[in-house]
Amino acid sequence: MRSWMRSWRVLALAALPGFAFARIAFAADALNGEAIAKRKCAACHFVTRDENSPSAEVPPFVEIAARHPSVGELVAVLSGPHPRMPDLRLTRDEVDDLAAYLASLNPAPAWRPKP
Repeated sequence: MRSWMRSWRVLALAALPGFAFARIAFAADALNGEAIAKRKCAACHFVTRDENSPSAEVPPFVEIAARHPSVGELVAVLSGPHPRMPDLRLTRDEVDDLAAYLASLNPAPAWRPKP
């Protein structure tokens, strides 16, 4: 009986990192990210797929998504300082949601199989 309990504990501990990753991968809400983008970013960036930026200094979200194909990269970019940008003070959940929205704009997301 004790060996079964030990095996169960080892299995449970081994699964914890997977559950932590699942929170990051599945908790983000791209629709909420779009709403955040329209509310906090649209004054300077074009935030939808069908808009084009008139300035090379202010890239549209589609271009940002193409430059950073993974959600992890997007979270890192959004979490760091942004030169020439106001301090938006996004919460961790807002960063996750905004990154999920940006990733949804990528024409060839890293997680999709290539044909």
